[in-house]
Amino acid sequence: NMEKVITVETMRKSDAYTIANYIDSKKLMYKAGVGVFNSYDYKGNIAIVCGSGNNAGDGYVLSLLLKEKNISSTLFLIKEKFSVDGKYYFDKCMEQNIPYKVCDEGTDFSNYDIIVDCIFGTGFKGVARGIAGDIIDKINDSNKTVISVDINSGLNGDTGFGEKVVKSDLTVSIGYLKTGLLINDADKYIGSLKNCNIDIELIDDYYTLVDNFSNAENVVEFNNFNSFAEEYNIIEYTNPLEVVTEIAKENDINILIKNLGKYSFLVTDKVKELSRC
Repeated sequence: NMEKVITVETMRKSDAYTIANYIDSKKLMYKAGVGVFNSYDYKGNIAIVCGSGNNAGDGYVLSLLLKEKNISSTLFLIKEKFSVDGKYYFDKCMEQNIPYKVCDEGTDFSNYDIIVDCIFGTGFKGVARGIAGDIIDKINDSNKTVISVDINSGLNGDTGFGEKVVKSDLTVSIGYLKTGLLINDADKYIGSLKNCNIDIELIDDYYTLVDNFSNAENVVEFNNFNSFAEEYNIIEYTNPLEVVTEIAKENDINILIKNLGKYSFLVTDKVKELSRC
């Protein structure tokens, strides 16, 4: 069962399709929170830093689940703004008397053991500015254990690039791995990576994560290989996949390969640890 890797747009469509046909959006958010809860052994005092989108909602669910286990958490809001489903779970946190603070320049994480990053989701583009940017700096300067939910805030979910990005000890991807979690600069920010399956119905194409193509030796044709080979001065070859893998290793780059058929492949040595929760 090889891991599937998708673009942010495919994730968005699959999410919407699943909500329209199978699982209520609040239930899906709850499942995501359960996945994040089960992916780590939470101890001590937890800070959950929340933005204003659905990514924050996963954090609110996590806070409720921690409360059930008598683990104390404090919500840190970048601003008091919520998605519809996020507000539903934030209100439940308020019913449970879970403390919250609105972030400002005085925000201090020194009394916490773990910081959970739920600021930006996979759709984030650009550079984190203002209070969000300041809080990302504070998280990175904290020397605490950091867990990023779905993606490290500030990282582009497609490209794996970002200018101001949370550095995590663990990133818990929700639904499916996104390409930006595996390529380019992703490994500078992500300690270890887990993916939580929350029963999202995948629509559209995906990349298959193959460890150096060891289990895909028979796939030898794909688009534009000749021009690619020319670029790297490869004159003779028998198996294009071996060539691509070598080029990827020698140049320390990641190469996305679009297959002629439905499947695509992602060559990457950037995955330190890939496990399911």
